[in-house]
Amino acid sequence: MPNPYRCLFSRDCPCAGAGTLSATTATGVNYFKKGEDPPLKDDSEYPDWLWKIHEPPATLYGLQKKAAGQTNLESGELSATEVC
Repeated sequence: MPNPYRCLFSRDCPCAGAGTLSATTATGVNYFKKGEDPPLKDDSEYPDWLWKIHEPPATLYGLQKKAAGQTNLESGELSATEVC
């Protein structure tokens, strides 16, 4: 049985170097058989939500506190209504 990982470790593989990253193109984004990876744009050309996508989503508890008008202070222990 041939080794399925041979291609991953061989420099003779036709796909060798396919995983290299570029500072000018979005490497690996093109999923069409024909075509090229799109060029990267300036950060200001992307929507604001893109830079927040790595943040965890809001929890139900957090949304309930926000709806009740309570906001966490930097310590995260007391709400604004408890301090006043």
